[in-house]
Amino acid sequence: MGSTDDRLHTNPQDLSTEEVDIVSSMYDASLRQLDAELERLIDGLKERGLWKQSHVAFTSDHGEEFREHGNLTHCTEPFEEGAHVPLLFKLGTEDLTDVEQVTSTIDIGPTLLGAALDNPYNPRRFHGTSLCPALRGESSLPEDRAVFAQNANRDGREVDLDLLITGCRTSEWKFITARDKHISTKLFHLPSDPREQTNVAEEEPERVARFEKIVADHYDQPAYTDYGIDDALETGVVGERLEALGYIGH
Repeated sequence: MGSTDDRLHTNPQDLSTEEVDIVSSMYDASLRQLDAELERLIDGLKERGLWKQSHVAFTSDHGEEFREHGNLTHCTEPFEEGAHVPLLFKLGTEDLTDVEQVTSTIDIGPTLLGAALDNPYNPRRFHGTSLCPALRGESSLPEDRAVFAQNANRDGREVDLDLLITGCRTSEWKFITARDKHISTKLFHLPSDPREQTNVAEEEPERVARFEKIVADHYDQPAYTDYGIDDALETGVVGERLEALGYIGH
């Protein structure tokens, strides 16, 4: 029959509700362990006199799904349980405020550069924006700002753009579109449907069309139309390690 962990990765559909609850509890336990390790890291920085002036970003690459939409662990589609991750900043000794508008992990680089340098240069390929003014309460992000979540390797680590799935999120709406025709277009009104259970795409054709244009404009940027990881930077040993892990090809 195999262990629960083995079946989780080979036959997740066969796990019972009780087994899914066990996996979920183990995930919660791993988060508590991470909290303890972060506390140890921060204490170590404080002991060395490095914490007070440090600029720090805390985030996660993705969340996990526990059958909220029928799947387990990594989300096939960018639902909130997978795409909505923590994003916390400590900028030296500054007093910061919460940012109410939608943000993204692509904002991390510009934000840390903005905190460390008076006039930072943001590379052309940066899509994000510095959150420093918003964190300091000096200004707000646009209410209609859209951020993106993408997946193009549903069948393993090998990237296949024919499988590209894009999630586009504003403060109020989540739009999901895919090249894979087995996945339907979806639109969710998050304030009234935070668990994304009611697809209103058919009832909102004009809004769907607006999101389709936002997504098309996003993929028309030079970062997508004129980009190749091979000439982006000299990766050296790091490149060899990324290749061994399957993140980049030969």
